[in-house]
Amino acid sequence: MNAAATPLPSPSRPLALANFAGFQLGWFAGVLAAAHGRPALGTAVIALLLAAHLCSVRRPWAEARLLAAALLTGLVCSSTHPRRCCCWPSAGAC
Repeated sequence: MNAAATPLPSPSRPLALANFAGFQLGWFAGVLAAAHGRPALGTAVIALLLAAHLCSVRRPWAEARLLAAALLTGLVCSSTHPRRCCCWPSAGAC
């Protein structure tokens, strides 16, 4: 059997909770910093949290590719939407 086909064990509950809390903190830092006219500060916090996340996963390159795909999808979605709001159908109220 191929090693790439072997499923990886799920992260422990404390690690999963720390990961969730870190990403929530990053989102909040980004929004709060942008609201106060300091988007670079929010971006720096998010970059540090992403670096910490990549250091904690078993396959950092695979995770980095997934994060890059999510980033590109978000950039394309938000930059090509005619109303610059959101790609979701429920965003009609924007």
